Amino acid sequence: MQTFSTTATDSPKPLRQMLVPTRCIEEFLARAQANTAKDIETLATLLGVKERIRDVHGKRTVYRVTTVFIPQQEGKSDQCASTEAGDAELVEYVFKHGLKQLGWIHTHPSWGCFMSSVDLHNALGFQLDLPESISIVCSRIEDKANGIFRVTVPEGIEELLNCDRTGFHSHPDKLFEEVTDGSVVFVDGPLTVVDCRPSRK
Repeated sequence: MQTFSTTATDSPKPLRQMLVPTRCIEEFLARAQANTAKDIETLATLLGVKERIRDVHGKRTVYRVTTVFIPQQEGKSDQCASTEAGDAELVEYVFKHGLKQLGWIHTHPSWGCFMSSVDLHNALGFQLDLPESISIVCSRIEDKANGIFRVTVPEGIEELLNCDRTGFHSHPDKLFEEVTDGSVVFVDGPLTVVDCRPSRK
């Protein structure tokens, strides 16, 4: 079964597989623990490369997460955001190391495993740039559930493109779905964690 992706204006295209190091979530949560204990959300950007591999399926192109970049940020119990300095450091790091932004990961210290309206608009930016981008949500309740999500295509993309509201707000339909189609696979491999928060430099 082939998985497809599109934006509001593109024709459907095959969705390339995303390879994520098995230690990715564990390493991020370890660095988020201090915030989590204080009921503060933490976020990071997933960086990586586009590469050609050969496996049992033959030669194919995939995206591989290589780096978890934790920027300078401000967080509360229900949201977090990179600071202007954090955004600048991310751009510099991406260009210096020739990486791509493949998605993001963040915690919900006291909320379930879902995507809020704020999360959805953040995810939209990633998916418009790269349809394969993923959003990982790590809930510290609900048996500490971790979910991998994407904005739905085309309904969610179109709804969010036409929404100019900010902050928390409601949408008529569920605009995200958990990735369960095999387009994201956890694999053994190296992982770099870059933590730019002042207390971690």
